Amino acid sequence: MASAERLVSAADVTLTIFPNALTLDGETPERTDPAGGELAGLMHDRLIGTLRVERGADAHDWHALLLLLARPPEELLDEGGVAKAWAATGRTHFDIHEIDYAEVLRERLGGDAAAEAQWATVPDALGDDPNSVSHEFEESDLGGMTFRLKVVVGR
Repeated sequence: MASAERLVSAADVTLTIFPNALTLDGETPERTDPAGGELAGLMHDRLIGTLRVERGADAHDWHALLLLLARPPEELLDEGGVAKAWAATGRTHFDIHEIDYAEVLRERLGGDAAAEAQWATVPDALGDDPNSVSHEFEESDLGGMTFRLKVVVGR
C-alpha cells in the first residue's frame, strides 16, 4: 500500500501506455524496470492508451486492475473492453482510456472508415528480397490490369 501512495502522493498521475514502456505525466521514469515494461505490454495488449491514477488509489484498486490484466485480451474485448470491465468492478480511483483503432484510422482517413488503393503494378511487400513474387517471375506489372483494394474499418 505504501508504494501505491508514493506513486500519487501529491496529485493524480496519468500513465501513457506504449507497447513496452510507460510515461508518468509525459515524463519517462528516471530508472527503467523490466516490470514496468511488462505492465506496459499487458496494458497495451488490452488496448489501454492511458491510465489516470487518482491520489486515493490503494492496494485494492491495483489488485482489481491486475486481475483484469490477467484476463485474455480477447475475453475483455468480447465483453465490451477493459474500460467496461473496470467500471463493473465498482472501483473508482483509476480512469482507463482505451485506444479505438477504428477511430484512429477514421481520423487519419479524413473521417471515412474506408480507404482505397489502386495499383497498376504488383505491390511487392518483400521489396528486394530474392524470394519475392516480382523477383522470382521477373514480372512487376499486371498486363494492363488494374488492381483495386478497399479496406473498411469496423469493430
